[in-house]
Amino acid sequence: MNLFEQQKPLFAISSCLLGNRVRYDGKDQALGDILVSLKAKYRLLPLCPEMAIGLGVPRPPIHLRKSSEGYRAVLIDQPETDYTQALCDYAASVLQQHPELKGIILKQKSPSCGTGKTKLFDEKGTFMSADGWGVFATEIQKLQPSLILIGDDAL
Repeated sequence: MNLFEQQKPLFAISSCLLGNRVRYDGKDQALGDILVSLKAKYRLLPLCPEMAIGLGVPRPPIHLRKSSEGYRAVLIDQPETDYTQALCDYAASVLQQHPELKGIILKQKSPSCGTGKTKLFDEKGTFMSADGWGVFATEIQKLQPSLILIGDDAL
């Protein structure tokens, strides 16, 4: 990496937005032309919290389900399988490993990465609203509130 590249601010970005097929369904959500401008201004660090905690592709989908402790990231068909703590731990490790991080661009509506438009379900799995935050995004915001955190829909 040349000196110019090293001087660009570091932003993490959901790996699926870069065109990597890491979503639960094996697809991506590539940003297309927007990536050209992002790459010109920032060093981009791809991340996928669900892959980072050991979930493969394809994988059973997770969603946010209400519990006595708040919202939890659980498998839709097996809500006893809970990934909440693993996603929180991964958020802490990203911040620890990359103290120079200036911001994160996340995939909107994701139960791990969503920034305000993620579907929320009650204890029984019944849809309640679509204004939730993903577990990873919530933990990042809690641990480092000054970090720039945006959903891809804001680009």
